[in-house]
Amino acid sequence: IHEAILHVDKLHLQTHMDVHNYPTRHASRLTIPQHRTALFEKKPSYIGRKLKNLLPDFLRNLTGDRLKNSLREFLLKNPVYTIEEFLESANARTTMTFNI
Repeated sequence: IHEAILHVDKLHLQTHMDVHNYPTRHASRLTIPQHRTALFEKKPSYIGRKLKNLLPDFLRNLTGDRLKNSLREFLLKNPVYTIEEFLESANARTTMTFNI
């Protein structure tokens, strides 16, 4: 999870704000490309986008070393052992806390 998110951070991918200038709720989220195959979903750039979009806002907006260190702390305080568990915990984010 950590490596996939950091990989996407290095790529400087397009966000919803780059697509249009409207101030929407999801403006800071990365765009997810359309695809036709299940193999595409296994690419680090695809799964990394999905994982980064599920991070809390204060982490999603960080880049570089600040993201790396804060993400590491976040994952240590909220341990998950599989991607599926991370996806489930993102849906129940209200119970997860993090102090900077």
